[in-house]
Amino acid sequence: MNNTNMNAAVYDHYGSPEVLSIAQVARPEPKDNEVFIRIHSTTVTSGDVRLRMADPFIMRLFFGLFKPKEPILGHEVAGVAEALGNKVTRFRVGDRVFGSTGMRSGTHAEYICLAEDGAIAHTPESVAHGEAATLTTGALAALHFIQAAELKHGEHILIHGHRAAQCVEDQRTIASIADAHTGLWDPMNSGPSWTNGPTGATYL
Repeated sequence: MNNTNMNAAVYDHYGSPEVLSIAQVARPEPKDNEVFIRIHSTTVTSGDVRLRMADPFIMRLFFGLFKPKEPILGHEVAGVAEALGNKVTRFRVGDRVFGSTGMRSGTHAEYICLAEDGAIAHTPESVAHGEAATLTTGALAALHFIQAAELKHGEHILIHGHRAAQCVEDQRTIASIADAHTGLWDPMNSGPSWTNGPTGATYL
């Protein structure tokens, strides 16, 4: 890897979106067990917003009392493996991958390194990078609550007050259950619309 720098959205103090700026930072180098990923898609989650604002204040005890310990936000990623650590066996250069950084951050940049045994997987060819990047938080949270609800075939449920990304993932999860009824009521649209089968709502 010839170029040792990359572009990233960085911040060095807490606050509103204006604290963010684009800067050149050192490009990460993969360790023996890491996959070096060129990022094609990432997300901005509520967690990123809270980290940027240090809200609630107690977050400073973990992420930096006076300024952020990690200058780059972002936890979800989808992209292409461009280099591999010496001990990586599950992935090849050129593989489409998606994953999460877990408790650390850093995906609001051009590149990231993820451990092979961490939260990283191959992206199916039928799934776009932009879709894959949303799967590690919204979809897993949606799956947890759907399973906890013990949803059965033919039942109707109300998803109320969800943030947009997770609401969509809930809809997709429900729609994957055979014969489930799914729908969405948007007051700006024509009202409630229930549909049969795994196709999901007619409007999202």
